[in-house]
Amino acid sequence: MSKLVLPLDAFIRSIGINKSVPHLFFLGAGASVSSGIPSAEQCIWEWKRSIFLSRNPGLKEQFSELSLATVRERIQEWLDRQGGFPRRGGAEEYGFYIETCFPIANDRRVYFQEKVQHAQPHIGYRLLCQLALIGMVRAVWTTNFDALTARAASAVHLTPVEVGIDSQHRIVRSQRKGELLCVSMHGDYRYDHLKNTGAELQEQESQLCAELVSQLQESHVIVVGYSGRDTSIMEAFRKAYSSAGSGTLYWCGYGNIEPPEPVAILLQLARRNGYSAFYVPTEGFDDLLIRLARYCCGEERQEEINQLIADMGTSARKDRSPFQIGDYPTQTIIKSNAFELECPSEVLTFDIREWPVEHVWSFIRKTVEGCPVVAVPFRRKILALGVIDDIKDAFGDNIKGKIERTPVTETEFRYEDGAVVSLMREALINAIAQRTGVNTDGKSELWFNKELKRIREGRVEYSIYDSVLVFLRRVGTPQ
Repeated sequence: MSKLVLPLDAFIRSIGINKSVPHLFFLGAGASVSSGIPSAEQCIWEWKRSIFLSRNPGLKEQFSELSLATVRERIQEWLDRQGGFPRRGGAEEYGFYIETCFPIANDRRVYFQEKVQHAQPHIGYRLLCQLALIGMVRAVWTTNFDALTARAASAVHLTPVEVGIDSQHRIVRSQRKGELLCVSMHGDYRYDHLKNTGAELQEQESQLCAELVSQLQESHVIVVGYSGRDTSIMEAFRKAYSSAGSGTLYWCGYGNIEPPEPVAILLQLARRNGYSAFYVPTEGFDDLLIRLARYCCGEERQEEINQLIADMGTSARKDRSPFQIGDYPTQTIIKSNAFELECPSEVLTFDIREWPVEHVWSFIRKTVEGCPVVAVPFRRKILALGVIDDIKDAFGDNIKGKIERTPVTETEFRYEDGAVVSLMREALINAIAQRTGVNTDGKSELWFNKELKRIREGRVEYSIYDSVLVFLRRVGTPQ
């Protein structure tokens, strides 16, 4: 583990022992996803689809489900063929696609207004305000435009002092007891000029950036849900930590056990100038705030905190109604290609002595090829399903330490392309193929052996087979 990494439990203890010191939170888009605000990646794909559909009329129904990997791939292939679009996953995608999709500034404002109007502060924002009530949080800065912090503050009788692009003068006023400073770096759709495009982000107002630099230097700082994609804001962080200081910077990441390179460089810069700086792997904004509130708030607030958590858990469940078959004519056919599955409640996990330099997934699949075992990499561990003896046969002397059983939680099924979901899908695919004798790629596809027909495209001849793609998706939240 990198020397820059601070384990989550150690981070909680560190904040707890310093809870009398006011902290500054800096929030990115990842903090608002559970409140109903789409992530930056989701927005990018919506803009890509809008561009594609507006130039290819009549295909809306075929490209309605953006969660499907095949839909995204077809849109991306079309964009790549056109030329002039940024590479997939590039840092410039966000600014490029919103400006290309909505070149009129007011259209961008309307787009985000529609996204925000139905969002409600989820548990992380509500508990953040509980920490503000005990004096542990004095300011919340954010790249977001959703005003969720201010709305959550109002609900617990904290007075939010909202500062945005058009109200920068408020940043220099003296903060009073019972107030929470809420600064939106990119504007607010209600009254500010939103900053979303690359050019706009580069022109970030100097007063806000200067004040951010000042507050970073004199505060204990907790960064959550922020990717660091904005050049102007990352430059403010670098400027702040280029001068000598003695505060602490906690950069809380999600999904990575090591800091991304730009974050690691920033943390090293801060350390060279006297700051304590750490990367903290977390399970997300809501989970982090639940841990902080339960550990840092006194007994007198625990009942209220537990009630908030319980209420949020109830409201997050999707409304369900019993399945009913209507009174249709007898010739009606009811068809579905979805089947309810119950996945294993635990998997086997172990470490290996030698990891490949690249192509880790391919390496593991080749290792278990021909064995009644499925395995995937996850956070420098191997997750597997199968008999322990078969796993030992497949990996041999490369196994390091013991093979242990690890419970699988609902969180692991949240992401369709996550490691646990991939493991379960591969196990299902291989079991079906073995039982029925059909062909499979071992990952997501099954097809019958019998060739249906052949077609020719140019000089290439193709064989056509009946096939099916298999996806595992969680629908709703278990009652």
